[in-house]
Amino acid sequence: MKLSEAQKEIEEAYEKAGWSLSWQYYVNPRQQHCFWHGGEYAVAKKRYRGHDWTAVFGAFGDVIGELFDKDGEMLASVRDKNNAAARDEIEDYIHTDVQLKKALESGRLELEDNNWDEMLIEKDGEPADGGFGAVSDEDDVIKDVWEPKDIEMYIDENFMEEEESE
Repeated sequence: MKLSEAQKEIEEAYEKAGWSLSWQYYVNPRQQHCFWHGGEYAVAKKRYRGHDWTAVFGAFGDVIGELFDKDGEMLASVRDKNNAAARDEIEDYIHTDVQLKKALESGRLELEDNNWDEMLIEKDGEPADGGFGAVSDEDDVIKDVWEPKDIEMYIDENFMEEEESE
């Protein structure tokens, strides 16, 4: 699979830290905002502290919105409740993160809902976080792939304390 330069760099950093990272698809450098994505985009794995850990990075949630022209007439709409990254006819008008940002800032694109980037953790093949992961403050699927050391710290702080107290 072809990867963007940013994806390759992140993958190499994971390898150096003893993690494997697999990208689920090519991320267009001009469409890194979570608006364009749906579902899993990267999966990291490592044997750490006696367990097999998996960190699943994805853009989850609904994308529901409308795009208007300069006169306020609706041009296009999107309703994706399946994490399918289907942006319907909006992609006929908006093609890049820059255009997306301008449309949002001007009010031409109104999103009732937008998905969010999240990291879900599995321990030995089972959800460790109850299926509710760590939600990112950013909207960029490349920047939202955590550094390996941060995943390990998150695991230590959230899932190892309970094991040590048993």
